[in-house]
Amino acid sequence: MMKLMNMKKRMLSIVLSGAMAVSTAVSAGSFSAFAVAQCVAYSGSNVNDQDYVQWSDTVKSYLTVCDNGNYMRVQSGAIKGKLLVEYYSSDFEPLSTKLIDNELPVFGAFYDSGNNYYVLSGQENPKQNDSLEVFRITKYDKNWNKIKSCGLYGANTTVPFDAGSARMTHSGDHLLVRTCHEMYKSSDGNNHQSNVTIEVDMPSMTITDSYTGIMNVDYGYVSHSFNQFIKTDGNHIVALDHGDAHPRSAVLVKYNSDFTTGKFFPRYFEQVSNIDVVTYPEYTAGHYNYTGAAIGGFDVSSSSYIVAQSTVDLDYINTSETRNVYVSAVSKDLSTNKLNKITSYAEGTDSASAPQLVKINNNSFLLLWSRDTKVSCVKLNADGTVNGSIHTFEGRSFETAET
Repeated sequence: MMKLMNMKKRMLSIVLSGAMAVSTAVSAGSFSAFAVAQCVAYSGSNVNDQDYVQWSDTVKSYLTVCDNGNYMRVQSGAIKGKLLVEYYSSDFEPLSTKLIDNELPVFGAFYDSGNNYYVLSGQENPKQNDSLEVFRITKYDKNWNKIKSCGLYGANTTVPFDAGSARMTHSGDHLLVRTCHEMYKSSDGNNHQSNVTIEVDMPSMTITDSYTGIMNVDYGYVSHSFNQFIKTDGNHIVALDHGDAHPRSAVLVKYNSDFTTGKFFPRYFEQVSNIDVVTYPEYTAGHYNYTGAAIGGFDVSSSSYIVAQSTVDLDYINTSETRNVYVSAVSKDLSTNKLNKITSYAEGTDSASAPQLVKINNNSFLLLWSRDTKVSCVKLNADGTVNGSIHTFEGRSFETAET
């Protein structure tokens, strides 16, 4: 019974977090007991911020459960130069706030490891200065006291987090980062964009491995990469990128190297395993970056790697406008790839947003998406198939990542 209650509470927190998270056009009168007492006033909204048409953005809103069962919400961009931290009771009643100074000026991501908090930040490097810190990972205790930070300098980076996102995960003492950057000017005179991967030893807060260069997908490199996800499966990194060129697909990459050694980047003859989960046809009716897709979820089940996205009818990418929800289940040896169509909205009607994936356990997931003024959700099995009926209710979806 306790396990069921905790699962329901976790699912409820995901659905309701937006209600407290944002629509934060907050007035002093409506929020006086909370905001005024804390001398914090801000406004903004993250309604449907998880959705995108061409390329994604960094996640700005996070919700995590505190050790005492209360909730903590972390919000970037609400207060200039600060990270806003709000605490709520288990019944979502506001309790208190904290303001944390930004480290580097551009926010990347937040992560709760269970024992500590980690914040990824960066700064632009237009002069291509190899001595300038462009990525920084900062470690805090659970009271937001800064412990230590580490960073990358130069790193072939002019703009961190450009035209993409940033996510972190950890296993044991290893913190893993998957994000993106605009690179130094290449021989063709252009600054191209690609993914970035970083590994950090958490006790010492030292970067043990990273890749910010140019390669090909056989080494985990994707360009352009418009959304990035990272998980672990045993001692291997499993990552997902939304590529528009090299390759032009939702590409899943499994590193064959053992990241617990402190090194993930493959040796020359080692390479990675990869599979095009969904291939995007060439788009000729507008900007070539457009793929007709928005990826919202990636996770690991007992049997598969699960990818959730919404796409137009890719057979008619130049004319189709309505996006439907699809879930792919890729076997762990990457030998099979099963595509499950979740919705069948008629062409010319409202699109489904980028669907969000919430892991309940290794064999069960909750899939959520919004469409117009409604939110829909359905349970999924370990192979990405639907378990039960789709439930739809009035509401709006929000960009809030659970850590």
